[in-house]
Amino acid sequence: MRGWRITLGAGILWATLASAALAAAPAALEQRIEAAVRSNAVAGAAVGVAVVDVETGALVFRKNAWRRLIPASNEKLYVTVAGFAALGAGFRYETRLVTDGAQEGRVLRGNLYLIGDGDPTLTRAQVAALAASLRARGIRRIEGRVIGDETVFDNRRYGPQWKRAYLGVESPPLSALSVDRNVRDGQWTPNPARNAARVLRAELEERGVRVAQRLVGTRAAPRDAEILASAQSAPLWRILRYMDHWSDNFTAEMVLKRVGVSAAGRGTTAGGVEAARALLGEYVPAESPKLVLVDGSGLSRANRSTASGFAQLLASVTRDARVGPGVFGSLPVMGRDGTLRNRPANPAIRAKTGTLSDASSLAGYAIGASGARYAFAVLVNGRGGLNHWRAHAAQDAVAGAITRAG
Repeated sequence: MRGWRITLGAGILWATLASAALAAAPAALEQRIEAAVRSNAVAGAAVGVAVVDVETGALVFRKNAWRRLIPASNEKLYVTVAGFAALGAGFRYETRLVTDGAQEGRVLRGNLYLIGDGDPTLTRAQVAALAASLRARGIRRIEGRVIGDETVFDNRRYGPQWKRAYLGVESPPLSALSVDRNVRDGQWTPNPARNAARVLRAELEERGVRVAQRLVGTRAAPRDAEILASAQSAPLWRILRYMDHWSDNFTAEMVLKRVGVSAAGRGTTAGGVEAARALLGEYVPAESPKLVLVDGSGLSRANRSTASGFAQLLASVTRDARVGPGVFGSLPVMGRDGTLRNRPANPAIRAKTGTLSDASSLAGYAIGASGARYAFAVLVNGRGGLNHWRAHAAQDAVAGAITRAG
């Protein structure tokens, strides 16, 4: 079986795939997929299935393909596409240390601001490095206060229409200035920007830089503040790979808000959704009107998507060198890593999982025995609950049927 190789920097998604004639007629492929769905039926569940030929864009199999279903964490695929399209694979978050004052010898006369850029990966070690850079400038005393600035985002800590049980469980509080995912002493911190300012003050004092004002603050830094130091994140493609491999809700919501800043000038979930919808419309104009996008993580049960929307989108982005390689590379391999590590081993499948109590989904790429390439999606919803073992079996059977037949 021929595999995919990907060169992210060159933007080539399928560059080394050898061309080959289809080993099975489309009818045979349809029959195998239909048999997989039928033999693994989930009692009482609504099932939507779509399979698209990546080369032609043709929908080669559909079953309730346009039925609007809860996508669960497959919603993160929309964030992945929007992130690469709006920000770029090489984008790096930049957390800045600035002042509204001036250095006079060993004293900084003014306030010190830590400005967040929405980095979901910012660590205390990076804040410590910023503190060390201040000491390296010869500063030993700060006359003003240490202030955290999270204003590039709004101050909504969670996604819209989340169940109360999710708050502080499925995701830490959201903030543009988040240190160590807003965990302090093993608990979520209710005011992330204030916590970040306290971390910075502690790291400064650890290095012999005294802060005269003990109380930290939170507010926007002046626009003309002088930049003293900055900390950059890993490139976005690494962050999105982590997000999709482990279905991380916090990262998804943070990236969606940052997409909103870049593409719509609004660091809000609604701004990110607005930008994502516009970007998705460029790839699947016929499918995007059917989508109901509410958040980035998929935790909201108000989200609605179609199997066809996912499959068509995944097929379409392969033709965009800015986006396709990153999307493909972000997905775990079946039976090998991420949330697919415990599924049946099949190196010909890369896909994103989604799970809620009443929803299960799988969408990604599969390569057939002959080298034919497909994008697929299997969405399963069950009112009042779902047999996830059966749902996984149905999804795995469909993906496996594609790799054997096509």
